[in-house]
Amino acid sequence: MSYLSALFKKQDGQNFIDYVNKSKVDRACELIREGGLKLNEISYRLGFENAYYFSKVFRRHVGVTPSEYQNELRNN
Repeated sequence: MSYLSALFKKQDGQNFIDYVNKSKVDRACELIREGGLKLNEISYRLGFENAYYFSKVFRRHVGVTPSEYQNELRNN
């Protein structure tokens, strides 16, 4: 896996896991905007180990936690 990640980073500028997580977070943002699912359901559907890890990865890519993101959408 590290070889694949190194090749991916050479081509795309980011490692494979970061790419996958960014794709998952992008989809999570879509699902949050659509509404209808709880954050833990989104986390589970996207294959995160647990809600804590989902929140950590989400914050790394978006700058806020999933619940903060959800609240911002509700307030706008």
